[in-house]
Amino acid sequence: MHRRVDVRARIPHPVERVFPYLADPLRWHEFAPAVAHRRQIDPGPASVGTRWLSTDRIGPFRVHFVDRLVERDRNRCVVWDSSSPWNARVTYRCTPDGSATRVHAIYEGDPSGWLLGPLGVIVPGFIAWWILSGDFRRLTRVLDAAGEQAEPGRRIARPTGGSVAIVPGARTIAHELLDGEQLDPHDLRINLREMARLNRLPGGVAASVRATLDLLDGSRDPLILDVGTGSGDYPRRLLRARPVRVIASDIRPEILAVAERNLHGLEGVTLAEADARALPFADESVDIAHASLVVHHLEPDEVVRALAEMRRVARRGVVINDLRRGTVPLVLTALSVLALSRGRYTRHDGVLSARRAYTLPELDDLAASAGLAVARRTSPLWPRVTTVFM
Repeated sequence: MHRRVDVRARIPHPVERVFPYLADPLRWHEFAPAVAHRRQIDPGPASVGTRWLSTDRIGPFRVHFVDRLVERDRNRCVVWDSSSPWNARVTYRCTPDGSATRVHAIYEGDPSGWLLGPLGVIVPGFIAWWILSGDFRRLTRVLDAAGEQAEPGRRIARPTGGSVAIVPGARTIAHELLDGEQLDPHDLRINLREMARLNRLPGGVAASVRATLDLLDGSRDPLILDVGTGSGDYPRRLLRARPVRVIASDIRPEILAVAERNLHGLEGVTLAEADARALPFADESVDIAHASLVVHHLEPDEVVRALAEMRRVARRGVVINDLRRGTVPLVLTALSVLALSRGRYTRHDGVLSARRAYTLPELDDLAASAGLAVARRTSPLWPRVTTVFM
C-alpha cells in the first residue's frame, strides 16, 4: 500500500535559517518528537550517499533503520531515502517568501507492513498529515527561541496569521490510486460499489438529479451526457425520476465495463469511452452535460478544457457536482469515508479527493475561463456542492 502525504507550511523565518534544520538529521530531534536518535555512519562531511543510523520512537516501540542522503540543493531541496517501515523517501523543498519560507514536505512509503499494517488502515492520510504538520509548528518555536537567544529582548516579527501557517487549504498535487496506469479489478469493483453508497449522502447523486431536472424544465425527449459515469448510479437514479436518454461516458474502459453491467437493460442508456478534455460529440448535441466527482481529478488547465468541452456540447447548461476544499469539508469527508468504506482505493482516494478539490471561488474562476458562469448552486455547507453553469 503506497502512501504519499504532502505537507505545506509557511515558516516566518528566512530560508537560510530554516533549511539547515531540514538538511541535518542531527537536528531533527529538536522539532520532530518521533526522532529518538541519529548518528552518521560514513566518515567525513555529509554529502550525497552519506548514511545515518536512525532510531524513531512509535509509542512504546523503538524502530531502527538507515537514512541516506540522495539529493541536496542548498537552501532549496533535500531528499532522503530510508529503510524506515513507513517513509521510504522524504523530500523537503524550500521557497523564499519575503522574510519567510514556504516548505513543501513530501513523505512517501508503504505503511502496510510491520506494526503499521493495521494502523495504515485505521489512520487515514489526513491524520498522518496533521501529525507531520506539527513538526513545522515546533520548528518555528525552535527558530523563535534561537533568535531570541542570539538577540536577547528582541521580539520576533511574525507575519499576520500566527507562528506558522500550515496550509490545509493548499491543493495537493498527490495522485489518487484511481488515476494510476493500471487498476486492480477487485479493488476497483469495491471502490465503485462504495462510491455508489457514499453518493447517497447529502450533496451526492440526488443533488445532481435535482439540478438536472430543474435545468431540463419539462423539455421533451432530452439527451444527457454523464461525464465520468463511474458505476452508473447517476443515470440509474435519473431514469427513475423521468424518461430521458443518457450517454454514460468514462475515460477508463475497465470502469465503463462495470457501468455497462450495472446499467444493462435500462432503456435509453448508451455507453461511450470519452475523455472529458476532448469529448467526441458534436456541438450542442446534448441538452445537459453532467460530471460528478470528476473535476478534482484534473489539474487547473485540464479543468478549463473539460468545462469548455462540456459547454460546447451542451445546449442548456453544465452541471458539476464535486467536493469543495477546506478544513471542515476535509474532516466531514474523512469521517464519512472511514465510516462507510473498507476498500483500499476508497479509503486512500476518498480523503485525498478532499485535498485535491477546488474551492468554490477557484472553480468559478476556472469556469469563467471556459466561458461559463454560475446560474445556481446548492448550499456550500456540505462537503459536496452541485453547481449549474450556463
